[in-house]
Amino acid sequence: MNENVKIYGHDFQNAQIVINQETLHDLTTSALTSVYYKDNCIKAKKEDGYEQNYCSYIG
Repeated sequence: MNENVKIYGHDFQNAQIVINQETLHDLTTSALTSVYYKDNCIKAKKEDGYEQNYCSYIG
């Protein structure tokens, strides 16, 4: 339950990452990637600057 969590990795194969009760399923990349939690979403940013948001909103 900490919003300052950051995970760094170079080779994720179908990874499941859980941060603050949000889950990112099946992350696969061979690029250096940082995974972090911001604005109620898990975000993944690759070394080339490409950022992807993984948000699930319950309405």
